[in-house]
Amino acid sequence: MLRELAIYVTSEASLVQCSNHVSKLFQKDPAKESSEFVLLIVTGSLINSAALEAINGDYGDQLRIIVVADKNYDGTTFDYDDLNEEIGLTVMKWLSEEHPGAIPKFKDAIIPGFALWWTGVECTNDELGLAEGFRRTLPDSHREKAKTWLRILQEDFGYDDSDIASECEFKLIVATVCEWLHGFEAATGNSYNHFAPSEFAEELQLSDFYLGFVTGQYDPENHFEGFLFDSGSEEFEDARDSAIRLITQHKRSEILDSLYEFFDTDSDLFCTLYFSIWANYSVSYGEFRDELMGTSTYDELAELSVPWEFVSDGWHDKADNF
Repeated sequence: MLRELAIYVTSEASLVQCSNHVSKLFQKDPAKESSEFVLLIVTGSLINSAALEAINGDYGDQLRIIVVADKNYDGTTFDYDDLNEEIGLTVMKWLSEEHPGAIPKFKDAIIPGFALWWTGVECTNDELGLAEGFRRTLPDSHREKAKTWLRILQEDFGYDDSDIASECEFKLIVATVCEWLHGFEAATGNSYNHFAPSEFAEELQLSDFYLGFVTGQYDPENHFEGFLFDSGSEEFEDARDSAIRLITQHKRSEILDSLYEFFDTDSDLFCTLYFSIWANYSVSYGEFRDELMGTSTYDELAELSVPWEFVSDGWHDKADNF
């Protein structure tokens, strides 16, 4: 299943004063199974252990509490930026060590006494078909998130766990997203488009017969004679590469519409992808999003124009930079 992650920050004083609001950190009753896991960061130097124990007593399986000191070694209090830097380092360490597969997903929530710092989703399945092969074909910035991307696509398009390892159509959906994530890397200038169709086909054991069948539907005039050559030959590899790129091009619009809906808007999907490459945990994800979408200087707009067009239009010529 997909589980939501939410990271909140509060001070030790607010934790005591607002203890009656803690239940609002969760979407469900604590006595029931929850689809959300919360990290609560408490800043302070004299933490009320009784308050922490009381919270853990009710939400132990859904909640992790980390204390971040708000003072230097010499006893002076951190200024605003220094404290945010400490919070950011804590969040980055926690996510990378305990939730490496989490994908940022914006959520707006106002709870008195608590600042929402970061939100996202992760796949909780220990084993998920196709995950290892898919991971090897993804850009570096998404490899640890392979299971989560698969789960998002699986739920969006209605595939059961037992279907995804053998369902050819689902593998083509996955191929389209894999190519698109590589395309975003090229559009941002962070890397080249390293999507290798034949490598993807080998890793996920994509049926060449099904490729030929779907290709014939999209381009009946092109017989792709390369498929007549032996598997592994240059002619066969070229034909398979061309077939996969043709199919992903046709499927891209429908799949992106689904991703826009999952992340709420194309702007939020853009922020998710941008953060996955250039994460900044020293500000809240909401602030990161607002600053990114509120860019106004000429140089910054020039830097973001291509990746933004890539996400909003579905592709950009610069994404063909292999």
